[in-house]
Amino acid sequence: MQQVKLLLCIFCFLTTLFIYPCEIGVDSVITNVVADGDSLKKQDKQRLSTYFQQYLDADLSAEDEPHMLDKKKMEPIDYIPQVHATIRTKYEYTPVFNAHRFQLRNARVSLVGNVHPIVAYKAEVDLSDVTVFKVTDMFVDVMPVKGLDLILGQMKIPISTDNLRSPHVQYFANRSFIVKQMSGIASVGFVASYSAKQWFPVTAWLGVFNGGSIKQQSEWQKHLSYSARLLFETSKYFNFDINYLYCNPENLGMHLVDVNLRTDFCRAHIETEAMYKIYDNKALKPTLGFLAQAFYDLKLPKVFEHLRFLIRYDMITDDCDGFINDEGVYPINDIARHRITAGLTLRLPKPVFAELRLNYEKYFYKDATLANPSDVDKLVIELVARF
Repeated sequence: MQQVKLLLCIFCFLTTLFIYPCEIGVDSVITNVVADGDSLKKQDKQRLSTYFQQYLDADLSAEDEPHMLDKKKMEPIDYIPQVHATIRTKYEYTPVFNAHRFQLRNARVSLVGNVHPIVAYKAEVDLSDVTVFKVTDMFVDVMPVKGLDLILGQMKIPISTDNLRSPHVQYFANRSFIVKQMSGIASVGFVASYSAKQWFPVTAWLGVFNGGSIKQQSEWQKHLSYSARLLFETSKYFNFDINYLYCNPENLGMHLVDVNLRTDFCRAHIETEAMYKIYDNKALKPTLGFLAQAFYDLKLPKVFEHLRFLIRYDMITDDCDGFINDEGVYPINDIARHRITAGLTLRLPKPVFAELRLNYEKYFYKDATLANPSDVDKLVIELVARF
């Protein structure tokens, strides 16, 4: 009973942090940026107003990516990069061990900008991925013609829609098995993407990356990784994509095939994704990952933008990451399991991006004694702030 009271107190306290809505106007932003606003020329004021209004009107629920500027010559203000940060911090309680923990899950900072109308960049680091400093994205994007992107640097390998969602737009506090165990791979390489939406609602990606660990950039690579992705945006109600990845981190070739189907209607979202991994020479039994998730947004009249009701089922069979252990064999890194997650999310309206996520995860194992202590039944309360 005391545990329940403690959890209710924590949830109520976090909820009170959201009760004061924040109103931000362009004029107030300019006043804060420029000490003496009256000394600005009228033309400069208009440019600043346009710049900040575009920033405030931007969809902060989507990842900010480099883009081509619709002009031949850049003005001084065009060189100012967009600065964004995402902070995710959470509390977890597991009844399995009757134990608690607090985590700073992410503290990401990114710069996105242009050095030329057709040359853009993104530099993003995570100051604390559960205490670990990581470079997440660091690349240059050249766009010689409209719709074509040539990207060189470090990035997520473009495979799996759920994997490509940034932390502030993922639906649940904890990632799906498809993302965390199978496809959440970042590497250094080259990606070419082309979108021909004016003729056909398809975007294609082709990529080639280092085949080994991301820390092995100074070593010569005998095996490279190859990826392909096709996104079909058929309508605002239904979209799907097909993905493929070949990787060979340590002399074990692995082929990953992934399909994602999703639909949006009447403030509801339904999505399913399946990933199948085949190991060369039948070294191990193929791995299957599956995800089905849905949510419904209930619009709220005051303070909050909406209350989101979420449900997810995901599973994975025995999986190997392709690296040899000290005994010279390819081990099973993640054992088979199933999970059901239910959740509620409260979000503040734009231009603020802040969410309070409440999730409960129920795990199912054939032999629970083999489970990783982190992958057990738990309650998760998470706060997300993005600016």
